[in-house]
Amino acid sequence: MIIGMAETGLSYARYLAGLGVRDVLVMDDVQSVGRQAAFSALLPDAEFGPIEEAPLVDAAGVYVSPGVPLATPAIANARRAGAAIHGDIEMFGDLKDAPAVLVTGTNGKSTVVTLIQQILSTGMDDVRLGGNVGTPCLDVLVNQADSYVLEASSYQLELATNFPAEVAVLLNLAPDHLDRYETLEDYYATKRAVYNNCRKAVVNREIDPALQAQVNAEKVISIGLDEPRHQHDIGMRDTAVCQGDEVLFNSADLNIAGEHNLLNVMAAVAVGLLMDISPATMLPAVRAFKGLDHRGQRVAESRGISFINDSKATNPGAMLAAVTGFAEGKNVRLIAGGDAKGLSFNEVAPALAANVSAAYLIGKNRDNIRAALSRFVTVIDCEDLGHATAAAYQDAKDGDVVLLAPGCASFDEFRNYIQRGEAFVDAVREMIR
Repeated sequence: MIIGMAETGLSYARYLAGLGVRDVLVMDDVQSVGRQAAFSALLPDAEFGPIEEAPLVDAAGVYVSPGVPLATPAIANARRAGAAIHGDIEMFGDLKDAPAVLVTGTNGKSTVVTLIQQILSTGMDDVRLGGNVGTPCLDVLVNQADSYVLEASSYQLELATNFPAEVAVLLNLAPDHLDRYETLEDYYATKRAVYNNCRKAVVNREIDPALQAQVNAEKVISIGLDEPRHQHDIGMRDTAVCQGDEVLFNSADLNIAGEHNLLNVMAAVAVGLLMDISPATMLPAVRAFKGLDHRGQRVAESRGISFINDSKATNPGAMLAAVTGFAEGKNVRLIAGGDAKGLSFNEVAPALAANVSAAYLIGKNRDNIRAALSRFVTVIDCEDLGHATAAAYQDAKDGDVVLLAPGCASFDEFRNYIQRGEAFVDAVREMIR
């Protein structure tokens, strides 16, 4: 059984087809003719239907896509009845034949795994990148790779509770996905499971000063914006990023801005060190890295006004990190809103006041966001993203930053955060051309 007809579901289909499996039922409560054709091209005998409990219990294997909650009644009941439920990250841990770096966290995952791949590639020939970053992990599984770098969402870690990582990384923790988890601690505990079976680890000491001592690994490097506590840890001395007393690089050397990105780079460098890449070898890759689209992407500048696309800021913590990272003493015109996923903006609202001169709200949860932000910043309701971009540009003055950092998921109006970011970029370029 394959549950879910999106990209991970197709990766299961490719994997099973490679094993010669023919008898497959593809389950999804939303059926798509186009998707059925894609599955049938891989598995000609595949059948399709909604998610139902009875077939799951007797299946030889049930392969669940991360977008389908394990709390779905049919799946939860089948698990209790002993069904063999699998996830792609969990399967990868059993199938891989080379060391794997496993990265999770609320924010910054894709940025970090991309930089890690570039760092490791300075000393290795074949470094494969996959997981939640875009290419399903089963699609990057090959014989004789030198290493793998995987991004794991909390959804994927729900089944991968004992992944044998060469290096495990938990970047940060912030409230998110309360539409899927009963409590915030349930979400955090799922993330912390990345350390359960790792050989080496990178720990952000800003999450919890005691976390480093709690991780059971052969080698642990902690990162933080304070001074390094031990000779193997990474931190700041003035503007220099140091490991212990050794200067690795200067923060001014980086092509990406913000304290959140400085921590992201530290995490990637720590992984490089744990994978035996020397600082001198990795430094050119670190300096050359410019980040990813839709994550602090500098779109354009007009009349002295900068436009930044951080559409991937899909929770309040990521919104705040983007604002503080790109303000740099400037006034921010913040475009925010969308599907808030049950999250509150009350905690971040006071911190936004220092840098945000006005917030332009879009999306289905704008009322909740307005209630939180309006006590601290000027709030302007906008019809859609295009109107918000135009309004922000009209109000902005020389030196201001127009920042798309929604703090929300995009699914109320867009296919994903990429389409939302592209819509912002198109609106900016049409407006200033």
